[in-house]
Amino acid sequence: MKEAGSMQYAPDIVNLVWNIAEKINTSAFISKQGEGIYDDHIPLNQAGIKTIDIIDEELVGADTPDERRNYWHTDKDTMENISPETLQQVGDVLVYLLYSIQFNT
Repeated sequence: MKEAGSMQYAPDIVNLVWNIAEKINTSAFISKQGEGIYDDHIPLNQAGIKTIDIIDEELVGADTPDERRNYWHTDKDTMENISPETLQQVGDVLVYLLYSIQFNT
């Protein structure tokens, strides 16, 4: 879902990314607003650097009894705990975005 802090600071970028996700028919990007997550993107936005958080909010938290969530930002936050399908979809969206940028020269 669209992370709330990203929507607060950079809604244009969030909507650009989610529109691409919809255009290329990815299932990992849900087009509704989710919860706010405080991490490094908030101070960057507060400093005037537009950033967004592309994150599965259900996986946030390392001090929870839910084992599915218990690895976030720990030494167990490794590739075997990342969905290859989701990672592929995020990569596809970002590659599409990068190749769609047109520069004025």
